[in-house]
Amino acid sequence: MTRYEESRDEDKRFLSHDAAGTPYCVTIRDNTLMDGFVALRNRDTGVEEFVHISELLRTLQTRVGLMYRCL
Repeated sequence: MTRYEESRDEDKRFLSHDAAGTPYCVTIRDNTLMDGFVALRNRDTGVEEFVHISELLRTLQTRVGLMYRCL
């Protein structure tokens, strides 16, 4: 599920995704264009970590246990 939301508070956005069952939320921050890092939040633990965009797909694949190869 992909959803773009700009108007609501970040915590409220997380809560709506938690209620919908979204296992991981990726937040593009104000600094993302400068440093290349996004915030990756785990629904079950509430832990938020910063992951470089180049590692995001690999990180998500590891977290959800998918074996997918990009061609």
